[in-house]
Amino acid sequence: VAPPGFNLKTYAHNSFGVWQEEPENVVWRFSAKVARDAASYRFHPSETHELQPDGSLIVRFRAGGLQEMAWRLARWAGEIEVLEPARLQHMVRELGARLAGP
Repeated sequence: VAPPGFNLKTYAHNSFGVWQEEPENVVWRFSAKVARDAASYRFHPSETHELQPDGSLIVRFRAGGLQEMAWRLARWAGEIEVLEPARLQHMVRELGARLAGP
């Protein structure tokens, strides 16, 4: 039984995938090389897309679940820039270093 005032849609909008944490503003820039591919994904129900003059794509939304975001972004290694939040920038860099090995 859901607690009083619980709204599943609101709960889902605050998360990314299965991760639930305090939502943050998220901004990613995909290079022109992968912009079309990235635009075909639905990362989050509240996302917006902004095609840039250089062909890159800015994706914005608000959600928690930074760890799952980092794992998802590994697909576009070298073609994605995390603009916000800084904590996700750090997580993506650490993941890249771990994947590169010793």
